[in-house]
Amino acid sequence: MSTTGPGRDGATELAGADHREAFRRYEDQQRKLVDIKMQISDNLGLMVPETHDDIQARNAALTASQ
Repeated sequence: MSTTGPGRDGATELAGADHREAFRRYEDQQRKLVDIKMQISDNLGLMVPETHDDIQARNAALTASQ
């Protein structure tokens, strides 16, 4: 059983034996996905309000934008 994941193995293969370069490439690839996920979570409060006050604020903002 391998102790490394396919992403890390693939990055190491692309970078040769230089693990620092492999991790830099892995970070570059993953950062794009993480940034998108973080933007989605930042806006989640508008889609799924936690409290009644949040619901009212969301509804008022949506009504005002129409």
